[in-house]
Amino acid sequence: MESSSKEESYISSTDVEGKWHHNLISMFKDASVFVLLLTGFSYLLAFVLKQGFLSFYGIYDLPFEDISIYSLSNSFTYVLLTLLGCCIIRLLVIAMFFPIRKEKLYRSMFIVLYITVTGFFLLGYNFNVVVKDWVSWIVFAIAAIVPILDWIFETKFKWYQRIITPKKEALFYFFSEMKNKRFFRFVLLLIFLVVTILIMEATGNTQAEQREDYSLIVIKAKDKAENYVVIDKNGDNLLVAPVDVKKKVISPKYRYIKIESTLKEPLVLQPVQFKGGLKIKDIKEY
Repeated sequence: MESSSKEESYISSTDVEGKWHHNLISMFKDASVFVLLLTGFSYLLAFVLKQGFLSFYGIYDLPFEDISIYSLSNSFTYVLLTLLGCCIIRLLVIAMFFPIRKEKLYRSMFIVLYITVTGFFLLGYNFNVVVKDWVSWIVFAIAAIVPILDWIFETKFKWYQRIITPKKEALFYFFSEMKNKRFFRFVLLLIFLVVTILIMEATGNTQAEQREDYSLIVIKAKDKAENYVVIDKNGDNLLVAPVDVKKKVISPKYRYIKIESTLKEPLVLQPVQFKGGLKIKDIKEY
């Protein structure tokens, strides 16, 4: 009797240990898949960011293998700053409406104002769109007045309740169902990924448009000197283009030059700041 109980306890402990090993292996598999997907998506974002950066200069044929550690860290930094900005905006809006957090008006005012402020933040930081002051004030006024009017009408007028309240309930029910259904969560994930890619491409273009600091290379040919600016670095090569320093205009005649420098023939890179950035000369159409 005693031996059988020992045998059962040994079997049960073996089963527990086997389940533990199985759960541990499955956890590592899930973690490895997550890391693999995250790495691939990071490379994709770095590629899109750099493609958006070079598209400002009219360059669109970027090989995927040209992505460097700098491009990865650069894209990761922009993603973190964008998420940080959205989180800070959310905290500020929550703090602003904290005294009325238990009121019915709180949710609608929070949603409308948060979407409005986040939209202005993304337009300015990622898309380089400067919204005029009077436009922003009008938008903020509408965003503040509409929820208040909605609350007043819903409280005072029954005809408004009969028309609008069922539609609002149906809308909130739709969003709650989207959170619970796997298919809708998958669709939301795809929308999030596509929007993130579009934002990163616009961010790269904005980064190039706002760029003011360049490295200038002066190449002397016969009796005249030609000025070139460094657009990008790829391994041991520099992507350069002719530039009119006085007009601050780049001629879209790009070329790669190898980084070769000796004491007798040094490659001199002169740091130059162009206030307001550089413009691109019109690309010829055929």
